[in-house]
Amino acid sequence: MLTQIRSTDEELDSLKALEDALGNAESEREGGAEVSTVVTIGDAKLPIPSSALAGLASLVKALADHPGAAVIVAGGELTSQQAADLLGVSRPFLTRLCDDGSIESYKVGTHRRLRLSDVLAYRARRYEERDAALDEMARIGQEEQAD
Repeated sequence: MLTQIRSTDEELDSLKALEDALGNAESEREGGAEVSTVVTIGDAKLPIPSSALAGLASLVKALADHPGAAVIVAGGELTSQQAADLLGVSRPFLTRLCDDGSIESYKVGTHRRLRLSDVLAYRARRYEERDAALDEMARIGQEEQAD
C-alpha cells in the first residue's frame, strides 16, 4: 500500500499549531505525566493511544516543515505503478528497469510486485550517480576556467 499525503500552504498555520500541541503532549507523556489526548470526530471522542501519538506527531511535523511535500506511508510491497510513482518514472520505464535487473521484482500471478526497500535502494543509487556526475561536470568546468 502506498499513500501520498500533501499539505497545502493554506494549512500551514493549522499544521504548526497541531505540531506544537502534539509535541507538548508527547513530551508530557514521556515525562511520566498522565495526558489525555483525544480527537473529536462528529460526536465521537476518541483517545489517541501513546503508540500512535509519536507517529502522528512525526507526520504533522513533516507536513508542517515541508508544505507541498509528500509523506509516503508504505507497506513492504508495491505494485509497479506505485513504485513508478515513487521514483517519478513511467510504469513502462520501471518495467524495463525490472527486466534488466536494475530493480528486483517478482510476479504474483501476472502482476509485478517490488519490495519498498529495493525501490528505495535503487533511488539512492540513482541520486548518488547523479551527484557524482554533477561533481565531475563542475570539476571539468573549473579546470576549463582555470586554463
